[in-house]
Amino acid sequence: YGGDFGEFPHDGNFCVDGLVSPDRTPSSGLAEAKAVYQYVSFRPIDLIGGKISVKNLYDFVSLSGYVLDWKLTCDGKTAAQGSLALRAVGPHASATIQLGYQLPKSCQYGCYLDLSVRTTADTLWAQAGFECAFAQLSVPVAVVERAVVHTSYTPLSITDEGEYLFIAGEDFRYCFNAYYGFFESIQKDGVEYLDAPMGIGAWRAPTDNDRGVKKKWTHQPGTEAYGAFELAHLQPCAYQTRIVKDSGDCIVIESDLRLAAPARVPILKGTVLYTVYPCGEITVGLKADIQEDTIHLPRLGFEFALPAGNENIAYFGMGPGENYADMRAAARMGLFSSTVAGEYVDYIRPQEHGNHTDVHWAYVYDSLGRGMLFEGERTFEF
Repeated sequence: YGGDFGEFPHDGNFCVDGLVSPDRTPSSGLAEAKAVYQYVSFRPIDLIGGKISVKNLYDFVSLSGYVLDWKLTCDGKTAAQGSLALRAVGPHASATIQLGYQLPKSCQYGCYLDLSVRTTADTLWAQAGFECAFAQLSVPVAVVERAVVHTSYTPLSITDEGEYLFIAGEDFRYCFNAYYGFFESIQKDGVEYLDAPMGIGAWRAPTDNDRGVKKKWTHQPGTEAYGAFELAHLQPCAYQTRIVKDSGDCIVIESDLRLAAPARVPILKGTVLYTVYPCGEITVGLKADIQEDTIHLPRLGFEFALPAGNENIAYFGMGPGENYADMRAAARMGLFSSTVAGEYVDYIRPQEHGNHTDVHWAYVYDSLGRGMLFEGERTFEF
């Protein structure tokens, strides 16, 4: 860290946040720098007809020593792929490339053309096949919304016991806490999928870049400074819970809730709407107002604590490495698999890590394939 050798001034641990760690382990920042600095770029000409333009950004060399690997994916599955040697496109020159593929008629989450420029010979710095540049182009294919089948299932039933609402279907049983406005138990085939009641929160661990604002978020240990809203101690509470609809094909529950820390003004007041279908799917909608003078929130979202053993992750979104709204040049849209432990990034000083943007759905599951699927009406981050 800065200051370890008695020097002044210094930036503390900001002096140990380079593109590689002290043991030369590459960081996500190194992948980002590589993506921004790459010397080959692509632009679409006619993606329906498979025609693209390649531009050589090198100052002195042609692209004759590179090969282009391309792959067309639909909803994360490969629809076509190929490889071709790049022509001798001169420095700062462009050329048109024709790719041979047929587009699918429709997709659910997106159709993309992945373009990878690789070396054809060994060099002092890399073996043949090293990827020097990558681009992903979104292909205009009609997006069809996923149809949820609600028929051919046993009709739903609901039991109102005051504090708890019990919803039963063909192979599942859900318990809803009417006092707090959230599901407390989600069971399918007798297996519990929640380790604690579901909730909503705005808190996350502060990072280095939050050094200024975190004093307004919550109490600072060892000081008399208390945040006006104490965001680290927020607790949800339902004013009222109503069964809006009770039929065999769906059950709709509505809860008026607030989110506040003890002895603090609520930062949020609103209504959350749950719709349960006979297939077991739950749709969730939130409409809320934020307290007018609330400080910028660390985050806002629903929270789920899953039982131990839910170590595996599959998702369709930006990956495979961590990416954020301001750091995603190295990411690409696709179908990826990972693990909870695998998403951990061992920063010298712990920071936020393992985020993924533009996610359509994420599935967290155990070794037997049992888990919970989260899907957004619009894309989300996890």
